[in-house]
Amino acid sequence: MECASDFAYMKRKKAMPIAKPMVSKELISKSNNLEVERGVHLEEDDDVDTNVISLDFKALQTAMQNLSFGDPNFCTTCKASLTSLSLNNIHNKDKYQQLYSASKKSLDVIPEENNAKKVEEEKDQQNETKPKPAFLNASDLKSHESVWICEFCGTHNKISIESEELPKSNDLFYMLQSAIQTQSTDTPNSSDQDISVIFCIDFSGSMCVTSEIKVKEQLKHGLSAEEYEMLKAFIEPGASQNLPKQKQGTQWISRKQCVLAAIETQLTEMKKSHPKRKVGVVAFNNDVILYGDGSADPVVIAGDKLGKKDVCLSIGAESSASHMSRAISESEKKLIDKLYSIKESGKTALGPAIAISLGLASKGKPGSTVVICTDGLANVGIGDLDTPKSKTDNFYEDMGIYAKERGIMVNIITIKGEGCKMEKLGQLADLTQGKVTRVNPDSITSDFASIMKDEVVGTQVEVKIRLHPALKFRNEEAEYLTENKSVYLKNIGNVTAGTTLTFEYQTKNDVELQQEGIDLNDVKEVPLQATITYISSQGNKILRIITKKQLTTEDITQAEKNVKVKVLATRATQKTSAMAGKGNHMKAQALNSKWDDYISNDIAVSNAGDETYSKNIGVWKSKNSVVQEHLTKRAKRRDKVEDSAESKPGFMKGMVSGIKSVLGISQKDSKEMPKEKEVLKKEAPKKSSLPAIEKKSAPIMATSKTTSSKSNAVPISKASTGMAVSKSKPMPKSNVQPTYGLSKNSVPVEEEGSSDEEDAKFYQLKQAKLDDFE
Repeated sequence: MECASDFAYMKRKKAMPIAKPMVSKELISKSNNLEVERGVHLEEDDDVDTNVISLDFKALQTAMQNLSFGDPNFCTTCKASLTSLSLNNIHNKDKYQQLYSASKKSLDVIPEENNAKKVEEEKDQQNETKPKPAFLNASDLKSHESVWICEFCGTHNKISIESEELPKSNDLFYMLQSAIQTQSTDTPNSSDQDISVIFCIDFSGSMCVTSEIKVKEQLKHGLSAEEYEMLKAFIEPGASQNLPKQKQGTQWISRKQCVLAAIETQLTEMKKSHPKRKVGVVAFNNDVILYGDGSADPVVIAGDKLGKKDVCLSIGAESSASHMSRAISESEKKLIDKLYSIKESGKTALGPAIAISLGLASKGKPGSTVVICTDGLANVGIGDLDTPKSKTDNFYEDMGIYAKERGIMVNIITIKGEGCKMEKLGQLADLTQGKVTRVNPDSITSDFASIMKDEVVGTQVEVKIRLHPALKFRNEEAEYLTENKSVYLKNIGNVTAGTTLTFEYQTKNDVELQQEGIDLNDVKEVPLQATITYISSQGNKILRIITKKQLTTEDITQAEKNVKVKVLATRATQKTSAMAGKGNHMKAQALNSKWDDYISNDIAVSNAGDETYSKNIGVWKSKNSVVQEHLTKRAKRRDKVEDSAESKPGFMKGMVSGIKSVLGISQKDSKEMPKEKEVLKKEAPKKSSLPAIEKKSAPIMATSKTTSSKSNAVPISKASTGMAVSKSKPMPKSNVQPTYGLSKNSVPVEEEGSSDEEDAKFYQLKQAKLDDFE
């Protein structure tokens, strides 16, 4: 756990009266969409300062080498843990009696067993000041017992702990249960078994689209054996296989070739580095084909089964024993052969393939991974994103939760040029701490390698962060906050060594402090504590406890001195990207600008001449420009949509109705406004007289590199190839889908700077880490 500043900035605040909602001029002038994002006014919780902390999980990889002796000790009232920072608050019987005998009059002397009960009862009295800590009767203490006074809530706890068991560090690891104790009946019982990796690969018709890329060596042709044998008869001996005027050192390759080359590279690497790892493949187009490790006959899932989530999950889980029985050291060659036998054709049954892949991975060791690679929109079976109901369908969120609960990480690779509704698909990666990547075909191999390096180091991760009761969290969802917003508790699911969480906090206002019984003048330092419970990659249940103490200051300049810019930058990037990902684009822009101004200007004054600050600010400006670029693109797209909406009939009426709702004007009140109706009639635009355009799918066109694609484009036949063929031999008719000769510009593609591109970037930036700003 790292704090942005050496000091906790204690800004005194007064409780703000509850004000009636106001409607901004921008809301009135823009549209009838009255979401929160429309009001760009930033509330008190959107303050920016140095009160930021970060939490990473790199140390989880070496937890077994740093286990502490004994069991952890927790406060009976607030459940904070005893650490090395608590040692000054631990007193034996004689010292405790000496220190607190004179304080008996100011403390409630009650039997120990009634201590916690009394505090809990008085906690329920919301409008009363919290009671003072209960004083223990020293005469009741045994010779081996001591009293620990909790640094968070002040409770006097009786503890029995040997000197060698006293915490030696403020970062502690305890084993709560061994792998054998945590083992469930339906998970692998082999301690040396590796995780499973499932590649969920798109083989729909669009995977035959080709691109010209620079290559160091020729890639495999990507044809099935049947296709290649058919075409060999029409290749002229010694003829060049390059297109006219094709650049040297380039090759026209299909998306399928790129994906297969990337997977083959990963299989080879895994065979060397993780020979016991089990790797399987699930392919999909109109149907789903479960190959597993390639050792058994593939299972084809088609028809009505594709529309049933539970059926697809069950098929995957039940096929694990028969189709995931061999390690990669045994299955590599056969699996590669299976991959190159697949023909690309048909639509995209992405949803069913995901369910089957997750079912297959669910029987592997926790920490298993599913890598989804697709170039198009799901349009078959469950998870269909090409229908109106997809807006309210929670399929991808449900699958993300399913994976998270089973310790499966989902990574998503989509190929640029095709829309796939990333705001939906990306939920899978977001919920499981996976990555979202949109790639060009020529970079897919390196992107696969990058994804496979980031492995899960903890599953079923629960994070609890406790602040001093004078502080509360800022800009966090209320559902995760307890104890007057001083405690954050959330089930994170999976984490990798690179996962970084960030949090902001602020001082409670005067009313809240009074209820806590706290005088800020008495608070000279504040403790912060994070407890992380998780299942390690070895299957052990581990508890990690990290505690820090910060001196307090009411001088913001002092807090800003020597500030860690990377902590602030990571928080600013994560928070604004998360806001944008949820659709609050205007508020995200406003908050990002506020952070940028604070980091670039305000903190600069307090760190003038500091070389470290100068270096870090340069990295921040560079990285943040990417965030601002995508926020700007999204804003322009939103304005374009709004302008289009404003030209439609009923816009003014919808806008005024929305404003009435916010202002609390009822339907009855609106009847008393006849002039408004007249205005609406005058201002409402006329209906368009343009005829409706019938949507038809255009034929796929082949183009020549040497001529204009517009003037020489011709429909591609069912069998077409970019290979040089003999003119004297006619091409026979075939049902083989086209593999070569398709220009990447000859099929419908997403708009430049599309929302998918931005959504993918927001998912990536939401997972920003400290290392990104070093």
